[in-house]
Amino acid sequence: MTESVDTSMFSPPLDEREEETAGKPPYPPYNCAVPWIKKFLELPRRMKITEVNRDFISQYVVAHNHESKVLNAIKYLQLVDSSGRANEKLALLNSEGDQWKTGLAKIVNEAYSTLLGTINLEKAKPEDISAFFASGSGRPNT
Repeated sequence: MTESVDTSMFSPPLDEREEETAGKPPYPPYNCAVPWIKKFLELPRRMKITEVNRDFISQYVVAHNHESKVLNAIKYLQLVDSSGRANEKLALLNSEGDQWKTGLAKIVNEAYSTLLGTINLEKAKPEDISAFFASGSGRPNT
């Protein structure tokens, strides 16, 4: 059974609801802060992104020494290929309102489809999800 992911935690503004959503599913890649992901996901609304690399991340998202965490999360969500080139999924975020939320839901549901098909997020404990990813089962379907 595949569950739908609540994308409201990604809605702007960035600094609101951070405490409210901390530790709630869907969990971003282990060592990447939610505000960094939010900030990146909002960029396609303001600019056309063709390539994402460490320099891009440090310029637009997060300070030096944390770029790889964000880049790994973006790759996990399959918004860029292994070389950092943007793809059609990233283009889904170049929208507003419900269309943006629908695009984000599609991205998250696809990236986390294995998790969503295995774990009941409404009843899962954080350690259930950690164990799922630690087992190697958390790779996105490609």
